[in-house]
Amino acid sequence: MDIRIIWALCLTVTSVYGQCPIFCTDEYYPVCAYSYYYDEYSTFPNECSLDLENYCYGEDYELQYFGECEFYYY
Repeated sequence: MDIRIIWALCLTVTSVYGQCPIFCTDEYYPVCAYSYYYDEYSTFPNECSLDLENYCYGEDYELQYFGECEFYYY
């Protein structure tokens, strides 16, 4: 089997809806995103993980800023 085919197969991630064509690394460059549906902020490990959540799991998170979500209570 060609090494390129094996590499391509390793880049496919399975989601609850079947095959998801997004592969994310484990690098930690956190991003903060907001979901209007859940009315909440969530920190994702990186921008790719945010894209995966939206594309593969049908969520509606929008990138707010780079870095962990910070909450200030007054």
